[in-house]
Amino acid sequence: DTEVQRTQQPRLEGLEIRQISAAKGRGVFATQDFAEGELVESAPIIVIPGQQKEPGAQVAGAYIFPWKQDFALLLGYGSLYNHSFEPNAVFTPNYEGYTMLFRALRPIHKGEEICINYHSDPNCHAPLPPNFAHYEPASIH
Repeated sequence: DTEVQRTQQPRLEGLEIRQISAAKGRGVFATQDFAEGELVESAPIIVIPGQQKEPGAQVAGAYIFPWKQDFALLLGYGSLYNHSFEPNAVFTPNYEGYTMLFRALRPIHKGEEICINYHSDPNCHAPLPPNFAHYEPASIH
């Protein structure tokens, strides 16, 4: 009798990936309106034990998120949200469901880029680490 834990299913409807520029790369855009507080995406994660993350891993380091004492590689669109110091979404871990939840901080309109603050605190304006230097705050429409 093995109990299988049911995880929250990924949600990608209402989202699409678009190329923004050579410098900024791709971004996640809304293909529908999202209300403040509405779930934008439930991204499944793969846990990376803390001792397996290389401190100098520039590329991988730009796409993983803290997960308790470890790290998480986000699937779905989770690792493709761009940074903004004026984010329109926020992310929170769902440890029981092994997902990262992205929710609208304010109404997000169809066609708008969905951005998060990489510091996890939407009000944090501390500088980003050097491997994030190519990102610029997204313009809010």
